[in-house]
Amino acid sequence: ATLNTAYDYQLTIPNYGSANATNVTATFTLPTGVTYNSASGTNSFSCSQSAGVVTCTGGSINSGASATLTVSVIPTASGNVVVNANAGEVDPNNTINETNESNNKTSESVTTSVSNTAPTIQASASTTALAMAAGAPTVADSPTPFAPSG
Repeated sequence: ATLNTAYDYQLTIPNYGSANATNVTATFTLPTGVTYNSASGTNSFSCSQSAGVVTCTGGSINSGASATLTVSVIPTASGNVVVNANAGEVDPNNTINETNESNNKTSESVTTSVSNTAPTIQASASTTALAMAAGAPTVADSPTPFAPSG
């Protein structure tokens, strides 16, 4: 990621249960070193941010399906931005009747390297290569409720 340039965390919320879920709430605690830019969701989720916590509410997820939340942040300093394990949580108030409450939080951390140099394009006679200063985070975190990626 590049300093002062927005990048996204994408959170996938699956419903592994046998019943449709309505009025679902999910939260995502922003890591240190970023400021909130925006958030949105599929499946009728409405998102807002307060005190470094993004809260998305009102979503519905059919059995066997999933919803996607996108949280855009802007890094404020060079270095590593670390999203801690348990930063994301589905149904934080336990209002949905489910058989396994223990799988409602993310279990992995994600580190994004932030530099103060924008990506540069280097051209050659036969090809154009994109040299990135840093990459976006990607985590496959199954079967937890959602995993940041970008």
